[in-house]
Amino acid sequence: MSEVNLLAVLIAAIAAMVVGSLWYSKAVMGKQWMHAAGFHANDEATMAHMKKNAPKAYVAMFVGALVMAFVMAMFVYRMSAQSVSGGMELGFWAWLGFAMPMKVGDVMFNNRNKKLIWIDGGYQLVNFLVMGAIVGGWR
Repeated sequence: MSEVNLLAVLIAAIAAMVVGSLWYSKAVMGKQWMHAAGFHANDEATMAHMKKNAPKAYVAMFVGALVMAFVMAMFVYRMSAQSVSGGMELGFWAWLGFAMPMKVGDVMFNNRNKKLIWIDGGYQLVNFLVMGAIVGGWR
């Protein structure tokens, strides 16, 4: 574990939170995601519930991002992908082989809107690429 740069892991986890906040903002995919997920901005009860649960959700997402960044750093080291491009390539393959099949299964088995595959899958791709670049390129 000494080969893992914990500062890079922390920065990658913070970057994941930034990517998520931008991706799901109204300016990028927020409106499309809300529609595809069946949420309505004018539904006061749903919005109040989302706001109430937001702090717990953000903490859970950050902990998850830390775990993902740490595992990505371990993969980068073990696969000798210790460069920005190597980390991004590893991020792409991890997304394609792990995240995307899980997202497709989630959407299909839960009978959710198929647009969520591309909205959430796109976020996951960008997230994996950014994390890979950070942990791969950080020396």
